[in-house]
Amino acid sequence: MSLSTGYRSIAKFILAFSLPVDYVLLDEPTLGLDAGHRQLFHQYLLETHMRRPRTIVLASHQIEEVAPLLEEIVLIDGGAVQLVASAEVIKGQVHRLTGPQDLLEEVAKGLIILSSQVLGKMKQVIVYGHLPQNLPNEIKISGLTLQDCFIQLTQREE
Repeated sequence: MSLSTGYRSIAKFILAFSLPVDYVLLDEPTLGLDAGHRQLFHQYLLETHMRRPRTIVLASHQIEEVAPLLEEIVLIDGGAVQLVASAEVIKGQVHRLTGPQDLLEEVAKGLIILSSQVLGKMKQVIVYGHLPQNLPNEIKISGLTLQDCFIQLTQREE
C-alpha cells in the first residue's frame, strides 16, 4: 500500500516526535498537506514542544505560515548562511521607502538598496539596515512581511 505525499509527511512527523531525542530536524514537514492539516501540524508542534522542550530545526518555504512558530531564523541562500536573527530583528532591518524620485535618491545614498522601482515621478526602494534620522516628511516608510524580507534579501539587484 502506498501513502499519499501528505500522509507520508504525517507519518514522518509522528515518528520524529515519538522518539526521545533532544534535536528534531524537519525538512518541509507540511509537504502535501492541505491548509487545515498544516494548521493542525503547527498546533501539534507547539503542544509537543511545550510538553517536551527540545531544539527543532524547521526548513520550510512556507515562511508566513511558520513565522509564528519561529524563535530564531537562519537564512540560507546559495548554500551559505546569510543571516541569523529573530523574525522581529529581520523585519526591523528591511524597509520600504517611497517618495519623490530625486529626494529619495538623495536619502538612499549610503544605504544598502535591495531593490528599487520608479513609478512616474515617485520611486520606491527596499533597503536593509538602519535608516537615517529625521527623514523628510515626503518619504514614507513601511515594513515588509517576513516572506517579503526573505525575497528581498535573497534576490538583491546586481
